[in-house]
Amino acid sequence: MSHISSKGIRLLFCLPFMLSCSWFNDDWKLLDLHSFSISVPQNWKYKKLQGEDSFIGQINGPGVSLAFDFSDMGYAGDLPPTEQQYINGRDWDKGFFYKPGITYTANFNVKKEKPPK
Repeated sequence: MSHISSKGIRLLFCLPFMLSCSWFNDDWKLLDLHSFSISVPQNWKYKKLQGEDSFIGQINGPGVSLAFDFSDMGYAGDLPPTEQQYINGRDWDKGFFYKPGITYTANFNVKKEKPPK
C-alpha cells in the first residue's frame, strides 16, 4: 500500500481547479472599471449607468445581467427597522415635535372628554 504525502493530496485536490482556470483564460477578459476589476467571459459587456453618489453600472452577458452599486463610503443604505426595532429604539419619543404632557389627536372624529368627578 503506497502512502501519498500531504503535498500530493493538496495537489490532487487543487489540480481540477487549476486546470479549470487555465481552460477559461482564453475565453475570459479582465474588465477594469477603475474602482474594481472583475474577470468575465469575452462576450460580456459593461454598461455605464448614472448614479447620484456612487459608481453604478451593469455587466451584461447572454441570459445574465449583473448590477452593481460601488461606493467608497461603504454600505450606503440602511434597511428600515422592523416594527419592533422602531418601538424599542424609541426614536419616536425624542420630543422633537411635541410637548410632554399633551395628548395630540387628529382634527376629525374627536369627542370631548368629560373631566373626572
